Amino acid sequence: MAQAPKLNVVKENPPDAEKDEGKSLADLLAEEMDEVVVPATASLPTDAGPKRTQRTKPIPDLSGTAPVWALIGSGDSGKTTIARTLGGKQLESAPESLDRTILLASDPGARLLVEFFAQVMQPPGRNIAQVVEWQRKVFGALPSARGKGKFLGGYFDLGADAIAFGELIASGPTLPDQLRQGAVSLIGAYVLTPAVDDVAQLAEHQRLGVKWPASLLILNLGRADSPASFETIRRTPAYQRALEEGAVELWWPRLAPQDLALWIESRRFLFHEARDGIVPEGNKNPPIPGVYRPVVRRYLEAVNEELAPLEGKGFLPWLA
Repeated sequence: MAQAPKLNVVKENPPDAEKDEGKSLADLLAEEMDEVVVPATASLPTDAGPKRTQRTKPIPDLSGTAPVWALIGSGDSGKTTIARTLGGKQLESAPESLDRTILLASDPGARLLVEFFAQVMQPPGRNIAQVVEWQRKVFGALPSARGKGKFLGGYFDLGADAIAFGELIASGPTLPDQLRQGAVSLIGAYVLTPAVDDVAQLAEHQRLGVKWPASLLILNLGRADSPASFETIRRTPAYQRALEEGAVELWWPRLAPQDLALWIESRRFLFHEARDGIVPEGNKNPPIPGVYRPVVRRYLEAVNEELAPLEGKGFLPWLA
C-alpha cells in the first residue's frame, strides 16, 4: 500500500486585510460564523439511556490473525464514518502499519473513503456482478498476503445494503471459515440505525449459517435521536440470537451537531486532523477553528472508550 500522506500543521487562515477593510467587527464576526457551526457534545449512552447488554460469553480472541472489519449496513448508516475513524486512529497511532492495512470501498455507487486516504482499493467498475467477482478475488488473496507478512488487517466499506457482498456470502457462506484457516479473521461488523430493516442482513446471514470468528453489533448514535431509539431492533429475534452467540455490542458515539460532522467531511479531514488543526499535504482547506476542536476530541475519546474492551483481543490491525 502506498505511503500514508505526510501531515503538516498550519496556522489558522489569516484575515485578508484589503478584503476586510472598512468592515465592522460585527460584520467580520458574522462572516466567520457563516463558515462554522455551533457544536454541542460527543457522547455515549448515559444512565438515562438503555443499559448495556450484559455479556454471557467472553469476547472472542482473534490474536495472531489479521482482522478485517466487514462493515455491513444500509445506506447512510455510518459505515464510511466508522472506517474513516478507525483508519485515522491507525494513521495517528502507528502510521507505518497503514502500509500493510487494506482500506476497501466497494459500493457500486459512492466511494467516499477514497477521498481520505492515500490508497484505497476499489472495484474497476460498478456493475454488481463485476463487484462480486472482484470481492471474491480480494478475499481469496488475503491469506497469501498474510502468509508473506504483508497484511495486518483491513476495513472494508461494503457499501449501501452490501448487495455485492450479500451475493458473495450467499454463494459461499463458509468464506469466514476459509479465511480463518489462512490466519485472517473476517469480522461481521453490522452498522445499525434504529430502522428495524437494518437487521435484515444480519438475519439473512444467520439463515445462511454464516459463522464469523467475531461479530459486532454497532449501534450508531449519530443516526438516532437517543439510545432509547434502538430498543425495538435490540428486541428482534436476529439481534437477540446474535447476542446469544457471542456478538459484541458497541455504541458508536455521536459527533453533534450533524452540521459539524458534515463540515469536517466536506473538507476531507480525518477526525484527529480536525481535532489538532492539522492539514494534510495537498488539502487547501483551512483547519477547523480551535473553539470546535474539543468537541472532536471528546468524540475520539468516546470512541477509544468504546473500543477499549477489544484491545488485546486482536480486533484492531495496529494492535493485532
